[in-house]
Amino acid sequence: MPELLERRMLEAVVKDDHGGLDGLANDDHPQYIKDAEFTAAEEVLVGTGDGTFGQVTLAASQFLAKKAAGAATNVTAAEARTILNVADGADVTGANPPQAHEGSHDPEDGSDKLDCAAPVDIGTANAEGDAHSFARSNHVHKIPNKWRTRTFNIEIPLPDAADGFLVHWFPKASTLVAIHTDTEAATSVTFNMYERPTSDSWSGGVKVDASDHVATTGFLDMDLDNNTGMAADSCLIFVASAVSGSPGNMRVWGEYLVD
Repeated sequence: MPELLERRMLEAVVKDDHGGLDGLANDDHPQYIKDAEFTAAEEVLVGTGDGTFGQVTLAASQFLAKKAAGAATNVTAAEARTILNVADGADVTGANPPQAHEGSHDPEDGSDKLDCAAPVDIGTANAEGDAHSFARSNHVHKIPNKWRTRTFNIEIPLPDAADGFLVHWFPKASTLVAIHTDTEAATSVTFNMYERPTSDSWSGGVKVDASDHVATTGFLDMDLDNNTGMAADSCLIFVASAVSGSPGNMRVWGEYLVD
């Protein structure tokens, strides 16, 4: 009898249906999150401390994020871009081309102007450059004064041998580019050009060509293979070492650059 009574008492206590348990409405397990913790739709539970949490409700087009200071919270698209440090409309994916924005870099009135500066003078050799700025499409290069070819032109009545004739005076240091001659009539002239200082323009000096030229009727280009540099305040002197035939005239013209 005692064993039978004990068995029946256990059957009265042990239940095989969880719904039949007593005290289900009691909050006996606070460590578990319950449906009641959510108080609104689109709500996210975020830890706020050791063993604690709070609710964050996300509205349309909002994100859960943590700003530079403060707890994690809901942020707008603009606030998210600030956190990510990207501009509105930016496309940072490698598979997509950037949006058209050339107008923003207009050096005249763009919001993000490109740095522009005046171009340098024309140089004598190609160079990539190292400036952190650009030149506009209608920029203008100044041609240095020394690269502007200047000319001289003179008519020389053919003289006797050894006479000299002033062809041109150079007030500034210059470089000869070319000298041409054209002889009239049936005349043969052996001649050269000399660079001489103004203070002594009738003797000595440096030959323009290494060898004298013999000019007959017609056109002749000088070689300029000995000296093309004319010092400041110097003269270009024509010197004929021999003249034969019927004396006529010789026209001398040429080009030079001011250094």
